Amino acid sequence: MPVEEKETTLEDVAGSVAALTTAVTEMKEGLVDRETVEQIAAEAVSKSRAHRGYTPDPVAVDGEGNPIDVEKELLGASPSQRFVSMLELPASDVAAVLRRDVETIDHLRARSDNLVLLNTIMRGQSEGGFDIRDSRYYKAQFLPALQAAWDTQTAGEGQEFVPRQLSASLIERVNLQLRVLSLFPEVEMPTPTFDIPARALARTRGGRHTEQTADTGQTKIKKITAASRKLTLTAAKFATEILASKESSEDSIIAVLAFLQEELEEFTAADLEDAAINGAKTPRDSDSEAEDDPRLNWDGLRKVAKANSAERDHGGGDLTVAGLRANRKLMGKYGIDPGNLVHIIGMGPYIDLLSEEKVQTVDKYGAAATILTGELARADGAPLIVSEYVRGDLNATGVFDNTTKTRSVAITTHRKAMLRGTRRALTVQFLKELYAESDQDGVIVTTRQALEKRYGTDKAVALSYNVDAT
Repeated sequence: MPVEEKETTLEDVAGSVAALTTAVTEMKEGLVDRETVEQIAAEAVSKSRAHRGYTPDPVAVDGEGNPIDVEKELLGASPSQRFVSMLELPASDVAAVLRRDVETIDHLRARSDNLVLLNTIMRGQSEGGFDIRDSRYYKAQFLPALQAAWDTQTAGEGQEFVPRQLSASLIERVNLQLRVLSLFPEVEMPTPTFDIPARALARTRGGRHTEQTADTGQTKIKKITAASRKLTLTAAKFATEILASKESSEDSIIAVLAFLQEELEEFTAADLEDAAINGAKTPRDSDSEAEDDPRLNWDGLRKVAKANSAERDHGGGDLTVAGLRANRKLMGKYGIDPGNLVHIIGMGPYIDLLSEEKVQTVDKYGAAATILTGELARADGAPLIVSEYVRGDLNATGVFDNTTKTRSVAITTHRKAMLRGTRRALTVQFLKELYAESDQDGVIVTTRQALEKRYGTDKAVALSYNVDAT
């Protein structure tokens, strides 16, 4: 990514939001048009994401959430295990243990991801005998990056290794584009269907006990059995396919590898984010009924609020802070602490909210503030996340019917309302014969993930529909 994005500071974000606030005021005075305001808002969102995207890597943990001994993984493992760990563990941890800078590790991972794609395509197009280690890219690009990060040139210590999977860096770049899905906790799924034990939602009271002085017939302390429940995660597949011409040579493929990666990242992130908000295993919107629509994989936030009777009719007007408070009221105990809440809205309703004095924009937060991806302001202390996947083409009942297209929704969610599971990270495969008649090959990237509500029928997600989107 460009170096300047790494240097995006909180002050940069605050400056963009301040400019947006001024533009909204001028729009209401007739000095600028709404399109100009939306362009300024898009820039503010971009800077917010850039600022958020370069926070320190999280502590490495295994599939059960236990900390990983990074030094042991890198220095005490076999050469092949060490190589895999360099690609999978947080870049900052790898850099610290190997005494390299993060840019060196990121450089290796970028070359590794390119090599995976190049190897996939070239092996698919070759009639046999292709070895990626004979390619110019492996020798001139990948090996120097590996040697800079590992300081080795000998066989058995790295030179013979060929990456088979995409690195953690590419997966992280996909995750950086997720404003809504990244709000929720994530667990690794060891099986396609993974059961997680959880506490019962209803609290069981203990007992009152008085002092006992007799030596017979004493009253015993009340016994309770802690109730439990089961949360089941079921992985669903998201897939993205890109076509490559059979005339592609190593040189021509290398020229477009960065473009291919960017396309795969953006399309995958878009499908995940769209499903997190608008997903419904039983279609609600008339444009999500095709069998291969990724929104059919999950019940997203709109569907969860509907299923749990946590919806309200906003009446067709502009979004207001009062409307967001009404969402919180629907949530009961889950709407108490603003630190655990997030409001998810579209661009139009966000601009309408800026006219209210009760909305605090980023430029007023202070330098120590932690900003979520996509966060541009707060209402009553709860972040406002602006997502392009909050639809602005719904009807007055909160669904898409392809007739009335002037309404949106405002979603309020507890940050533990949903649980995200990952069964398979991004993987690449090649299709050689399917497009033979058009003299093309297909490159497919897939991931298997789950999203489930954590609290059953409890109202941990609420929604206002019939919000003006114009």
